[in-house]
Amino acid sequence: DEANYELIDAPLDLAREIEKAIIDASPLSWNYTEALTYNGSEQEVKLEGSVENLQVSVEGNKAKNAGSYEAKITLTYDSDNYELINEPSNLKWEIKKAIIDISGIKFDYVSPFTYDGKEKEVKLVGSVDKVTFNLSGHKGTNAGSYEANVSATLVDAENYELSGQIAPLTWVINKAKVDVSGLTWNYSQAFTYDGNEKEVKLNTNLTTIVITYQNNKATNAGTYTAQATIAPANTNYEVSGTVATCEWVINKAKVDVSGLTWDYSEPFTYKKKKK
Repeated sequence: DEANYELIDAPLDLAREIEKAIIDASPLSWNYTEALTYNGSEQEVKLEGSVENLQVSVEGNKAKNAGSYEAKITLTYDSDNYELINEPSNLKWEIKKAIIDISGIKFDYVSPFTYDGKEKEVKLVGSVDKVTFNLSGHKGTNAGSYEANVSATLVDAENYELSGQIAPLTWVINKAKVDVSGLTWNYSQAFTYDGNEKEVKLNTNLTTIVITYQNNKATNAGTYTAQATIAPANTNYEVSGTVATCEWVINKAKVDVSGLTWDYSEPFTYKKKKK
């Protein structure tokens, strides 16, 4: 009854507050500990764990090719009634290039070739996927020393990298040997002088050698010693063995005078020459 009563020390109105509930996101963690390696398939990093009243979405967490990526988190909750603590960070993650080891690739060269006029070649033994090998200096025909080199090219350099190397190869084509120790002279018996030049030679039609003769030709009767100097026809050959000298003869021609007679039949008479 306000007409008859007056309040003394009346209590004030009470202001009430409801604090926000806490959402602790610490159970959420990335399953990524170290860089992944390219394997040709799509790979994924995940944010594992779950928290009540918190919706989690992730983007940028899947990739196929080698490279650096960032996975981004979106967290959705009732921010009017909840407070989020221990919010996880975005993740920078990587897919490393796959390694292709070529150190096991070797040349098939075991020992020197020998010149035979045909092209020789050294080849690589073994192969690996995703790599093309380009060779130089691996073919030759003439006798000599060669150096084979290899360059390796990746078919997919974006996702692969090379490990190891193939060392240059020094390989050889040896000179062909021409054994002349079995060559013989075409001389079997003495010639007889007839005014024409006589000649002795080696019995050979080899095109792999060049023969220089000394004292193998003569016209007059006499005894001669023929020598043969033999050299390779070119740098693809080398001569082995030796050829003996040949002693050969041109006999004197025989003149039979047994049929000759004198034309004297009777004495001559002296005649005085007129002045």
